[in-house]
Amino acid sequence: MTDIFISYARSTASQARQLADALRRLGYEVWRDDELPAHRPYAEVIEERLAAARAVVVIWSAEAVKSEWVRSEADRARNERKLVQLTIDGATPPMPFDQIQCADLGNWRGDTDAPGWRKVTDSIKALVGAIAPAATLTVAPQRGVQPLLAVLPFDNLSADLELGYLSDGISEEILDTVARGSDIKVIARTSSFQFRGSDKSVRRIVAELKASHLLDGSVRQAGSRVRISAQLVDCTSETPLWSDRFDRDLSDIFALQDEIAAAVAGALKRTFQPRSEGRVEPAAFEAYRKGREVRHQAGAGSYAGVRASADLFQQAVDIDPNFARARGQLALDLANLARAGAADEPAALARRARSEAEAATAMDPGLATPWVALSVLEPNAAYQRVEMLLERALQACPSDAQALAQRSRFLAVVGRFREAEPIAAEAVARDPLDAVAATYQGTLIYGLHGARAAISFWDDAVDKWPTVVPVIVSAMNVAAVTHDLERARSLVSLARQHKLDGSAHVRNAIAFAEWTMTGDDSAPDALITTAERQLAEYGSARVDTLFFLCAYGRRDAAYGFVARSSFEHMRDPMGALQAGAYNPGMLFLRLDQGALIDDPRFVGLSAKLGLLDYWTATGHWPDAADDPTLSYNLRGEARRFVEAPGG
Repeated sequence: MTDIFISYARSTASQARQLADALRRLGYEVWRDDELPAHRPYAEVIEERLAAARAVVVIWSAEAVKSEWVRSEADRARNERKLVQLTIDGATPPMPFDQIQCADLGNWRGDTDAPGWRKVTDSIKALVGAIAPAATLTVAPQRGVQPLLAVLPFDNLSADLELGYLSDGISEEILDTVARGSDIKVIARTSSFQFRGSDKSVRRIVAELKASHLLDGSVRQAGSRVRISAQLVDCTSETPLWSDRFDRDLSDIFALQDEIAAAVAGALKRTFQPRSEGRVEPAAFEAYRKGREVRHQAGAGSYAGVRASADLFQQAVDIDPNFARARGQLALDLANLARAGAADEPAALARRARSEAEAATAMDPGLATPWVALSVLEPNAAYQRVEMLLERALQACPSDAQALAQRSRFLAVVGRFREAEPIAAEAVARDPLDAVAATYQGTLIYGLHGARAAISFWDDAVDKWPTVVPVIVSAMNVAAVTHDLERARSLVSLARQHKLDGSAHVRNAIAFAEWTMTGDDSAPDALITTAERQLAEYGSARVDTLFFLCAYGRRDAAYGFVARSSFEHMRDPMGALQAGAYNPGMLFLRLDQGALIDDPRFVGLSAKLGLLDYWTATGHWPDAADDPTLSYNLRGEARRFVEAPGG
């Protein structure tokens, strides 16, 4: 039985989706008409779902008041005493529904403490019951569907707080062994390790990580002996599937980690051979663990955080030169610092990164991270080489969340959004608390389904990561592009509140958002001055600058700068990372004012960026090549460009 049926008018589809997502996070099973099957009559399905629902939430709006469908559904719910009403634009429910309490969710942004939201959830609880029991959650694996495992950090039950490294280390080793040694899907540690101590609520973990199973445990030390308890829990029924206790000498800790991993695999009825990189010095593992933590906490785009994590990974390697995972993470940090120009001698740093990556792959061919690091070191326009390295990363470890995210980013950069979308979704499923992976997914939603379809996604992302620059910038741009001035104004205020406007990306987004509110031409004029400065200093205008010029309706000006730009840095091994990397694929995003891709001159820009060579050499054309809404034939224009003298 469905818990909740949502009734709404078409103009409020995004709010209905936001409401449904919020209720699902509370554990309720929710149905709205975007789930209509293609093979059945509309009215028949609506009738079934209305009858099955234990509560019907009606979203009143100016359009809904006039809708016969919404009125009919509300009347059915009222007669069956399961109606919950809310208004989002101040519209008064029509008679006789105006005699029933109606919650006001005007300008609701997902705040769970909002009085209107509390009124809605209180009514639902009265009709359906408290938060839906775990048995109604739909994230548990069905027959033939692979489990999704969350390995939680084991609790340190010893008086010695320093043994936290040991409990985290056991969890980390189990997670890594299971992820690399089998086909079992495992959520990345950056997400699962957020849940510690009293935060280990099964229902919360299911809601945030969508895990079907979780592995949890504890570590207790007595002298030179250690007792490790572990249990595997089915999230659907909240019942243990397997539990065991291991009493060992501390000297056997790494063999013990392999033993637990093998036991977990047996409990999941999978056959695989756990692989271990050998014994790791405890002090090296502690430095490695701290490095991962520092990088995660620093947030996306924080080069100070990357430098700090690189120092810790270097400590781990110095202590234990055979620690392959630490070398792989060190290689990735060094590669990112070198390519971002965030070092005094980037060429020397790049050589170090390559050396560490090659050493890591030689020690452990099953690691994905070193291959990702090598892909970062390639010139921006070396698309075929980058693609090969990322494919190699996923061959080494198909479940690696970071490699999946980078693969989706690459596909967006070359315009293959349809292929990228499921890969980005997989990356986010494996690491739901990774803001970078989520940013890639949000861009793909915009590119494939339009800016309006991305609004609720970015609202959720801002709630999770209100201080992460790529998230705030992307959300602000979507609000501005869709002319949602209230949302744009709120995001500008949030960016300034958290002092994010020190970033040039944020300043550009704020200027664009404010322009949509005022229409003041000083903003596009200032951006043209910025493009002139970039051209004089670097020989090319930045790609994000070109994007925003189009957003301001200055597409001819943008292509004027394209004609004067060389983009030679795209082929330079030490050329700066492509501008706008926080939002890959922005070249392909559509705008009401006319985007870069809406103009046949886009083919010439693609040639300068090296994309045209990639498309023609591989036959992997961007989605736009088959887009009937383009005013020109991209393949045909590309052929004419290549065949033209000097093309």
